[in-house]
Amino acid sequence: MAIYDVVRGTHPARSMIAAAMVFASPTRGQEAGDPPPAYTLVPGDIVSVDYGGTADSVQALVDIDGQIRMPGVGAVGAASLTLDALEAVIESRIVATGQILDPAVTTTIAAYAPIVIAGDVGASGRYDYLPGMTVATAIGLGGGLRTEGAARLDLDRARAEAEGQQNSAALAIAAEVVRLARLDTTAALPVDGIDSLEAAPRIELSDPRRAAIPAPATARIAELLDAEQALLDAEVKRALELGALWTAEIAELRRQEGLLHQRIAVQDEIVAQVARDLEAAEDLQARGLRTASQLSSVQQRDADARARRLEIESALTSTFRAISDAQQQRAEFFLAWRLETLRQRAAGALALGEARLRYDRALAQSAILGGDAASVFPDSGMNVAFRLVSARPDRNLPDSGEIEAETPLLPGDTLVVTLEAAAD
Repeated sequence: MAIYDVVRGTHPARSMIAAAMVFASPTRGQEAGDPPPAYTLVPGDIVSVDYGGTADSVQALVDIDGQIRMPGVGAVGAASLTLDALEAVIESRIVATGQILDPAVTTTIAAYAPIVIAGDVGASGRYDYLPGMTVATAIGLGGGLRTEGAARLDLDRARAEAEGQQNSAALAIAAEVVRLARLDTTAALPVDGIDSLEAAPRIELSDPRRAAIPAPATARIAELLDAEQALLDAEVKRALELGALWTAEIAELRRQEGLLHQRIAVQDEIVAQVARDLEAAEDLQARGLRTASQLSSVQQRDADARARRLEIESALTSTFRAISDAQQQRAEFFLAWRLETLRQRAAGALALGEARLRYDRALAQSAILGGDAASVFPDSGMNVAFRLVSARPDRNLPDSGEIEAETPLLPGDTLVVTLEAAAD
């Protein structure tokens, strides 16, 4: 029979029912109807002694040395003796004193040595021994099995882990709240007029944001704000530097554009003058006043002037394209910065929600672990083991794995109950 199956559930009432059931059963290793072995005394027993010549009984405690003390007789070894053997020893000692020749000693047990129930029971401690007591009886007296002592190392570890998770989640909440404050500040920057900024604005943590942080006094908010401010300063500095470069580049391209327009105007005049020269040369050549070679020279000058104008127009077009590219790069940079800020805000809000969930779970787990651990370690996940310690050196104790609910206990025994989380 599995030990835990006998006493599963382990509320005191159920344990007492189990105890009552085993009271009527014969003890292990003993056939029904066999007389029980003679009882031997142990330290903690109280013996009542009557003998001739005394009006009252003498009650004597078997002390830690296994002795009782008798008036006029002194110390008498009692541990490991039966009552019959003790009577014989006391009689011989009284006769030896010469007080009474026939003392007729009789002894009875006034009280048995208590038992000790330790470990994972509802109320461990010392209890009076009851005749016929078994392991189940002792568990019933001790308030039934309790899991609050089970796997103490695991429980302590679970408490520490829950506390660590709670602290970690609280720090994550604080970090996300401050991060969102930085992103709010970034999103409010005047992108079109960022060149007018001399430095990044200071991050302000609003009251609603601050109220969302658990235990703000211990959340190192100032450190988090400093870190986020440094990040914002770096972002704004980079934006200002890039903006200044693009502004300078566009200004230079605009200057080149103006120069090219001037060159085109000059070249247009040259082209017009060469065209007039060509017209005059053609007229002279038609009247025979100009040779063909002279006309060809003027035609070449006209072609060169027009080609030069096309080159300047091409350079002007390239300048237009360069200005457009610089403006587009500037706009794309600030747009990407704004979009990334919005994306990070959305991700930060999600991360903040997840951190709050983790914090709430850790907080609830800490509350559970701080109360009755039976709610953490259910019976179905526990294994129970018994260990029996006896004051009788000659007692043949069963191994821990052989101790069952019906295993009998004797006065002076110590029952240690251990509950452990079942292995997966």
